[in-house]
Amino acid sequence: MRLQRPRLRFAATASEWAYRFGRHIRTDYEPNPLVVLRPFGPVEFVYDLVDTEGPEFPSYVLEPFQSGGLVTTGQWDHLLTNASRRGIAVQIERSDMGSAGWVALLPVPMNAPKVKRGQRELPPVRFALQLNSLHDRTTQFVTLLHELAHIACGHLGAQADDDWNHRSHFGHEVEEFEAESVAYLVCSRLGLRTSSEYYLADYAGRNGEIPKGMSITTVFTAAWLLEEWTRTMSWPKKPQRRAAAERAREEARLARASAGFA
Repeated sequence: MRLQRPRLRFAATASEWAYRFGRHIRTDYEPNPLVVLRPFGPVEFVYDLVDTEGPEFPSYVLEPFQSGGLVTTGQWDHLLTNASRRGIAVQIERSDMGSAGWVALLPVPMNAPKVKRGQRELPPVRFALQLNSLHDRTTQFVTLLHELAHIACGHLGAQADDDWNHRSHFGHEVEEFEAESVAYLVCSRLGLRTSSEYYLADYAGRNGEIPKGMSITTVFTAAWLLEEWTRTMSWPKKPQRRAAAERAREEARLARASAGFA
């Protein structure tokens, strides 16, 4: 489309402009539509933002990754370290400015990086997460929270030792709404500004409700977990709780055995 109009800002069909943004094709002149390939069809026509009129266009659509606020070195380091301790490898590489990041479950776990002698070994890498090196640190941090939220909400599955439950069967719409909600809650508590609230409000406004299947409990639990990851270094808690329970049972067994000999 940029070959047809190099200064294109945002394009949509006439019906999409009306449904999503309440805007209509301008009538004071005859706009020239752009021609794009249509799924399961020949072509369709889309119109640039400047060729429409109506309510003010949401700024977060043009700048979906806009963010503000201060991310401390401690918050950044804590989040990355806690991710690595749960088998999440984070890479920062150059991508298109329209791409903030992504996360994926690896088909086969990979060996974790070696640690210094005396340090606790890291678990195998199960998740790959990428951030855009062209974005500033705050935007990268917000994106990191969003992608980690997918993991903490269980969208990519879970194992017995994970601090989250398996919830990978609710569909893309629910997963994105939950992850964006988690990122919004954590960022708000850390004093960071994001476009999450506009995305969430826009969805609720267009659909009249939140996605069916969304779990408020999961969102709050994941938000609490990720906020903890920004504050302190930790390891997965389920194995620790399981080990503590086993120690308690062993101590109780020894106590009963000692009482039998008394």
